[in-house]
Amino acid sequence: MKIIDYKEEFGEVVYPEGFKEQLIGKSIEEQADCFCISGQISFRNTGWGERTSEYKGRLSEKPDITVVVKDGLIAGVVAKDDNGCECFIGPERGICTYYAEENNGAGYKTRADYLHLVCVPEKK
Repeated sequence: MKIIDYKEEFGEVVYPEGFKEQLIGKSIEEQADCFCISGQISFRNTGWGERTSEYKGRLSEKPDITVVVKDGLIAGVVAKDDNGCECFIGPERGICTYYAEENNGAGYKTRADYLHLVCVPEKK
């Protein structure tokens, strides 16, 4: 897992109530177990009809993800959006990582992929 320092340009980091306290005192590796990476892929009229596929896994199981650290706590991750730009994803936030449509832009056939950083309560 690649680790970088938080920059003010990333914006405010907001944790769900009580979650920041769950992270305090843990190593970055232990904190990574408190987050999941969740994704969703939506297809519309692509030959298989409409469908949605979802996936998820612990942040600690994703070695190719860049983790952002602020004051010793995981503040979010960095991933590329649908334009190829690296974007900060804070806790309980997400971005569109891929979007395509066919049929002269009418949106007849579309695909959209999303990536979210999910906070996992300690008892789960």
